[in-house]
Amino acid sequence: EWKESHKNDEKFPDYYLETLVILKKITESLASSNTFLIHGSSFYIDSTNNAFLITAPSGIGKSTHTKLLKQYLKDRLHYINDDKPFISKEGGSYYLYGSPWNGKEQLSTNIKANLKAIFVISRGITNKVNKLEGKTAIDYLIKQLHIPDGELNSIKGLEFLLTLLK
Repeated sequence: EWKESHKNDEKFPDYYLETLVILKKITESLASSNTFLIHGSSFYIDSTNNAFLITAPSGIGKSTHTKLLKQYLKDRLHYINDDKPFISKEGGSYYLYGSPWNGKEQLSTNIKANLKAIFVISRGITNKVNKLEGKTAIDYLIKQLHIPDGELNSIKGLEFLLTLLK
């Protein structure tokens, strides 16, 4: 049905539209188990066993930042997913998982890693780091978390985001 409504959209090939339909169905089924797709570049550092997510709108530089970290950390940095990892709450902990939707560089690993921190990046004139809290953090992250359609999924997604930020 979704593919049919976009059949005249010439900038996306059929295989891509079909993939989006599959992605939508998968994310709908995972919401009930507190697992969501999030837009970002994710990696873990082996000496710490901690996973990190860099998130921002498309084109801001998530993959570029991760590549720079990879150059610095070399074999200690391992990609989880360079575009759309899964983020999951299990017990009281959060984890990142690789997914097949791993961006143009195709950098992904089929692993699970403990989420330590999320970095939201933006472009600016100076380099600075600010801790995001409350409404500001929600405003940034809600745009990057894929919450499937439906009232129940929307509630689950918002609850997930609120507990993640706590």
